[in-house]
Order: sequence, then structure tokens, then C-alpha cells
Amino acid sequence: MAQNFDIIESLMLDHRRLGRLLQLIDNGRWWTDDEPCQIDLSKLEDAAGQIRVSIARIELLVGNVGIRSVAGQGTAAPLSVPRLMAEL
Repeated sequence: MAQNFDIIESLMLDHRRLGRLLQLIDNGRWWTDDEPCQIDLSKLEDAAGQIRVSIARIELLVGNVGIRSVAGQGTAAPLSVPRLMAEL
């Protein structure tokens, strides 16, 4: 069970790190069309794509959270993670 909490804590830490990065980017206000602060935008776009893929994988993995088998009563419906995420 401790491993479960470690994984969740790690995800929460990464969430906070991403939040700080987004605050630093500040909606791109410090970028100009001519010189986007010496950032390789294609690498940034690739990294953002990796984040999207990783989040989608995590959604699939935790999609079964909430499923439980009760003897003689079948299986309860899983939580709809994509639906929950869309509501955020």
C-alpha cells in the first residue's frame, strides 16, 4: 500500500512542478514573434506532446479505479476518468 501512496505523491509533485513552469511561462507574455527567448519551440512542442500522451496513459490506467467485485452481485461500473477530467 505504501507504494500506492508513493506513486500518488510523485504525481502530485509533478503536478506542482508543472504548475510552477506554467506560471513561469506566464501565458507566453515574455515571448516575441521574432525571438522566443532562445527556446527551441519544436522541442517544447514535443515535450508538451509527451505530457499529453503520458496523461492519456495514466487516464487509461486509472480508468478502472472504482471497479469492485462483490460476491454474487457482479462488478460495479468504473469511474469515468475522462468524464471527470472534462469537468475540471
